[in-house]
Amino acid sequence: MPEITEEITFNVPMEKVAFHTSTDGDTLVLGGLELSDIEAATMAWLVNHSTGAILKVKVKLQGV
Repeated sequence: MPEITEEITFNVPMEKVAFHTSTDGDTLVLGGLELSDIEAATMAWLVNHSTGAILKVKVKLQGV
């Protein structure tokens, strides 16, 4: 079985991204993800990692 890494990169169609701003915190919603089994396992592991951990999120247009 492949090992879960500490990093994942995936593509999201622009029409499946929503960003909502609010005075008490912002929300980023990603839809239309097509992840492999190992990518899904990595994402689950990262999101459910120990309390107090911080995820670094980088957003970039593909090909730019």
